[in-house]
This record gives sequence, C-alpha cells and structure tokens, in this order.
Amino acid sequence: MTTGFVSQFPGAFALGQAIFELAQGCYAADALSLIASGVSGEEAYGDAGAGGVKAKLNRLDGTSISYLLPHYLSLATDHPSIKEHVSKAWYAGALITAGDMLAAHAYFDRQPEFELVYHLRNAAAHGNRFNITQAGANRLKSHPAHLRWIFDDSKRFEIKPSLSGQPLLFDFIMPGDVADILTYTAERLRHLEKGILGPGVYTSIFG
Repeated sequence: MTTGFVSQFPGAFALGQAIFELAQGCYAADALSLIASGVSGEEAYGDAGAGGVKAKLNRLDGTSISYLLPHYLSLATDHPSIKEHVSKAWYAGALITAGDMLAAHAYFDRQPEFELVYHLRNAAAHGNRFNITQAGANRLKSHPAHLRWIFDDSKRFEIKPSLSGQPLLFDFIMPGDVADILTYTAERLRHLEKGILGPGVYTSIFG
C-alpha cells in the first residue's frame, strides 16, 4: 500500500484472514476425520513425498487438492482459532441438523426439548448468537423451551428473550450439554411415539 492510502473497505483484510482460517479448517477437519477412520493418508493415497504424507480433498469436477497431513493435523490440534472452528463445526452442525429434522415434522407436540432445539438451531445458524425476535418471544409464551433434567427435576438451558446477543457455543452450552440435549430430545421422541408421558413417567396415553 502506498503512503497515505485510505481503504474504502476497512476491515476487509482482517475478515479475509478470518475466512482463510476457515478454509484451512477444511483441511484440518478432513485430516482429523482421516486419522479417526484409522486410514493414514499414505495408505489411502500412497503419496509420501517431501514434507511428509499427503492427503486429498476432492472437488466436484473430479480433481482434488493435495495437502500435507502432518501440517494440518497440527493445525487442528494446536492452532487456537482453527481448533475452535473445527470443534464448533460439529456441534453447530448437529444442532442445525436436529432442528431441521424436527422442523420437517412441525416440532410434533412442541415439547420443551423440541422447542429448545428450535432456538438452539437458530442461534447456531445465525452467527452462533441468540437473536430472540418478537415472534420468537411470542412463541416462548405459548411453547416454553428448556431441558427437563430428570435427576433433580430442574429446567436447564431455559430460553428467554433476555438471551438475545449471547453467544451459543461455548458460552450458553458446552459440548457435553449439546450431547445431553440431543440425547434427551431423542428419548422424548421415542417416548412420544410409544405414548409415554414425560421424563420418567411410563403411563401410556393409549392405556
């Protein structure tokens, strides 16, 4: 840049750097997946050249991008930003997928756990941050959203309009909480079809 240059688009460079880290995270996530599957890049591709074992990301047109497996494994485990992005991606994706699955069934009978997933899904899909609109606040009045915790009969992760602006991952909920919420949601769904009422209540509405 020349002396005295004033960009018309301040912040674009920093944003470009942040998005580049997301691109690097694509390789890091693939590297972790490859190792987790028990297949090394060398076994899969037979390509161990300068710099170590290489792996590939496939493109739609049939070509691929080669990357150094050790380097991106290191990024996935040691680079603070990329490590966080890779970690959040699974949990955000799980919440979005679960929410979309429930939405396809209009959230069934709107149990608190189903409604909780609805609000968590929206936060995950919109910048990892709650944005409770007026419509969302009205929905909460008729359909409360929380996790019914069977061990002490408490309401966990209750969604309220005051949450607007608060980050979702990993602030309002942590990885273990996502697992709990999805596990209990799955249990409620199984019980729903069987006619079982609520957590720990095994009285069928069908007699």
